[in-house]
Amino acid sequence: MAGSDVSTMKIAGKVWKNGEFVEWNDARIHVMAHVVNYGSSVFEGIRCYETERGPAIFRLPEHMQRLVNSAKIYRMDTNFSRDQFCDAAVELVRDSGLEHCYLRPIILRGLNDESPSFGVNPFPAPIDAYIATWQWGKYLGEEALENGIDVCVSSWTRITTNSMPAMAKAGESAETATALDAIYRAILAIPVAAPRDAVLLDALLDQAVAAQPSVV
Repeated sequence: MAGSDVSTMKIAGKVWKNGEFVEWNDARIHVMAHVVNYGSSVFEGIRCYETERGPAIFRLPEHMQRLVNSAKIYRMDTNFSRDQFCDAAVELVRDSGLEHCYLRPIILRGLNDESPSFGVNPFPAPIDAYIATWQWGKYLGEEALENGIDVCVSSWTRITTNSMPAMAKAGESAETATALDAIYRAILAIPVAAPRDAVLLDALLDQAVAAQPSVV
């Protein structure tokens, strides 16, 4: 798995954006958007499984509640409630025709075309919400369940909650990317970031557990 991404099989043709559905190729942002320069976004990653009764999204309300909570922590006031995000996700999956898929809801600070701002101050930047979906392979590789995975302790330390709001699932996750870079160079699969008081598995391993739900 080292250095490779999860296999992508099919991509939905539409993306939900601020309450409307747009074409995949039209779901774009400006290079000078606040999120591009300062990482101002919060997001979720949600699996939708194929079942006998049709596609079933795993713990959708819980994921969307965490999305809303993360946005609140980062002072990103969105016009959409948890239930509205849930309804949008269900409609997106239904219209996509995908039997199983991965959903990526994201709330970000964009760029106001009429009155652009380029500084680190986030408040002049508009807040946009998107949900995209596509079919994705096993997060840790198709062979992970049979062959297991390699785990190591990263030399990088996970931030604490009095350094940054680590309880939010935010886009400025440079820590994970940095740890992954070191791991991939060592040809290992999963970084384990150690905080000051304990060793914790990062979100990647959480997703491996979530891929085997007891209740869908």
